[in-house]
Amino acid sequence: MEHRTPSISMPNHDRVLHYLLSKGLSEQEAEILILSATGLTMNAIARERCYSRGSVNTACRKGFAFLVVHSREQLRKKISQVIGM
Repeated sequence: MEHRTPSISMPNHDRVLHYLLSKGLSEQEAEILILSATGLTMNAIARERCYSRGSVNTACRKGFAFLVVHSREQLRKKISQVIGM
């Protein structure tokens, strides 16, 4: 199975979500980015949330551009900085 253990604990979920929403992302885009940061693949996110692969890809591209990151690793580092880990 493609699911991995999330690296963002549930108490931090709201902080990360608030940060992403403050950057101008929609709630759907923010949730997709959070799932991506936890290690889920785009296909796994699409299946889990019943979104098209294209919608997940678009949300990730938009989120990466807003946050000025170019990889999931950079996304995880950015989120860690934001939540003070």
